[in-house]
Amino acid sequence: MKPKDISFNPPTLDGVVIGMVMGLDPDRSVLVVFPGNPSDTAIPARTTQPMSSADIGCEVALMFEAGNPAAPIIVGRLLRPAEPSEIEEMEQVPTTVQIDGGEETTLVTGKEMIVLRCGRASISLTKAGKILLRGTYISSRSSGMNRIKGGSVHLN
Repeated sequence: MKPKDISFNPPTLDGVVIGMVMGLDPDRSVLVVFPGNPSDTAIPARTTQPMSSADIGCEVALMFEAGNPAAPIIVGRLLRPAEPSEIEEMEQVPTTVQIDGGEETTLVTGKEMIVLRCGRASISLTKAGKILLRGTYISSRSSGMNRIKGGSVHLN
């Protein structure tokens, strides 16, 4: 009688598996646990996005290199479900960025205030109609008329 050829095929994990970030190891690898984890402890995972200690405890979507459960790859962090009040708040904010190719116009709309900031300079637009320019040096130049008009104009 001939002996049977017995070969061991380790289990593979196909598709997306939901895991949890448990920490970072000293070489900054992300440690994860997940159903089907071949180890009793968290194992290092490669990641497609930057992760930090703020992500500890977050759920992540995992895929596995060649289906190998010992080689997880984090493909994304799952967001927690929004509370109903947060959904209403998000729906009320009319935030749009629109680029009109015909006129080369960019429209940015904010509910309360829009701030453009670069270093120590900023331009703020408020809901009340105020425009605030701040910077260490402000220059206004024009090849035509440079007009300052208002209900009152204060210089210095």
